[in-house]
Parts: sequence; C-alpha cells; structure tokens
Amino acid sequence: GVYFILYFNVCNRLLFFCNDMRNLKIFTKLFLSHTTLGLLSAILISYIFYTVISDALLERTLDQLSSINILKKDLVESYFFRSQQNLEALQVENKFGTIYHDLSASSGHSSENRDLTDIENLCQLYNFKNLHVFDTHHIQLFSTDKEMYPEGLLRRIDSVVSVEPDRIRIIDASHHAPDHQPLLFYYVPIHEMDELVGVVLVQENFQKLQTILLENTGMGNTGESYIVGYDFTMRSRSRFFPDSLPGLIRVETDAVQNSFQGRSGQGIINDYRGVSVLSAYRSIQNHDLKWVIISEIDEAEAMLPILRLRNYLIVVTLFIILLTIVITYFLSNAI
Repeated sequence: GVYFILYFNVCNRLLFFCNDMRNLKIFTKLFLSHTTLGLLSAILISYIFYTVISDALLERTLDQLSSINILKKDLVESYFFRSQQNLEALQVENKFGTIYHDLSASSGHSSENRDLTDIENLCQLYNFKNLHVFDTHHIQLFSTDKEMYPEGLLRRIDSVVSVEPDRIRIIDASHHAPDHQPLLFYYVPIHEMDELVGVVLVQENFQKLQTILLENTGMGNTGESYIVGYDFTMRSRSRFFPDSLPGLIRVETDAVQNSFQGRSGQGIINDYRGVSVLSAYRSIQNHDLKWVIISEIDEAEAMLPILRLRNYLIVVTLFIILLTIVITYFLSNAI
C-alpha cells in the first residue's frame, strides 16, 4: 500500500509538470530544454574526460615509481654481489689464511706485520668499513676498529652460519647495534686442510647503499626509497626524519607486509607516517638477507596535476554552460 501511494504521488507530480509545460510559452520550453541538454552534456563530457585523464596519469605515475623501485633493487643487489665477489677473490688467494697464520705466530701483535697493513689497505680499496679476525673460540686476533664489536654479535653469527658454515655469508646484525644504525657483516671462513681454523668478519660501509637510496631524481619533493629489515624497522635513513635513527622507525605498512610474503606490486597506501602515498614495493633477492625495498611519493604531490586539471575543467565547463545559456536564449527567442 505504501509503495502504491508513493507511485501514485509521483505520477501525479509528473502529470502536473507536463500540464505546466504545456501551459508554458514555446520560448520557455525551448530555453529550458536546450539549456538542460547543454548543461548535462557539458558536465558529462567534463566528468568523462577528467576520469580518463586521472586514471591515465595515476597509472603512469605508478609505473614510473615501479621502474625506479626496480632500478634501486637491482643496484643494491649488484652492490652486494660485487662485494661478495671481491671477498671470494681474496679467499681464493688465501689472503685471509696468510693473515691468520701471521697473527697466530705473532700472538696478535700486528704493528710489524706487512700483511696486516695490506689488509687495512684492502678495506680502503674495497670500501669496507672494518675488518675483524677471530679464531674458532671467538678470540679476536685483529681488528681495524678501535671499538669492540657489539655484545651478542658472535652468538648471532654462530646461529646464522650453523647451517652453511663453509661459505661467505651476509649477516644483518642491526638489532645488535647500540646506536640503532644498520650493522652489516660479511662472514668469511678461513680453512686449512678442509678444516675451519678462523673467521673474518668484514663490516659493510652502509653509506654506499645509503647514497644509492637517497638518489631521488624523478621522485619530486616527497619521493623516497628505503629499505626495511625482517624486524619491520628501517635499515636506511628516512627522507622525512633525517635526524632519527633508522632502527627506531618501524614500518608495518601493507607494502612491507606484502613484500615479506613474496608479493611485489604497486598501489595507494598509508606509509609509516600515516600519509597517503603512491607506493611500489618488492623484496631484495639475496639468499642471506630478508629485506624489502620501498619507493613512494605522497599522493597529494602525485595528484597535483590532476587537481589543476579539475580546476581547469570546472572553469571551462562553467564558461560552456554560460555560453550555452546565452546562445539558447537568442535562438529560442528567434524561434
């Protein structure tokens, strides 16, 4: 009954409207009909144009961001690969074995040892930050660093290399760093007659990786690329919080979680600041590191051309509507 009453009222109003239209002058009928048609046409065309251009620009920006993300990922992976190759070459030359024997013979006194001077030069040549030499009992025989290694580091290394102790490994020990800075080591075993006699820990100079990530060409004023570790904390510095320690910035966004699940992609998400961003993400392909690399730009900046286009279309549409009203008025009057 209620629906019938509503239907009856609508029909009555339509009849009244039709009667009113029949009672109107032909000028008024032509003016209203043509103005309404022009108004709807202008709004519809502007909306379709805005939607198509907006989607195209959004897709183009995401594709560009994804290309930057892939490029950064390849550069980081290549950097690790070259570093491991350099260490493998030194291992093949038995450079570390010679140093270990010299240290054992001199009871750790390195000031008069030529090979130890050479290894310090190697650190500078390959841009490694520090080098530590240990025996199998965790006794440090040599170090280029005046400070002691972080507490718990050797236990962490033992737990990581227990599965494959005979190959060069990359070990992320950032959560052992007292200053919450990224801490990365290459584990290089020293063998003698197929027996493990010592270990060399080479500390990576993370500034080289930071330089790769801080290159923001083509990413605007709010674009950045950064690395997140397996513990959901940053490994590289944030562009927006340059004075904050990376290990204190947690990143548990959809991009990071998807990357750790083996999925790469792109989309609009909220970043670690809670700001809506366009994001491209993927995991770094390294057997020893569970890292992901994220490239993002604020949605507000990325969509700025669309907002300008929207404002331009509004002005043009209003002009067309005004022009339509004027032309319709004179044509209707003439008819």
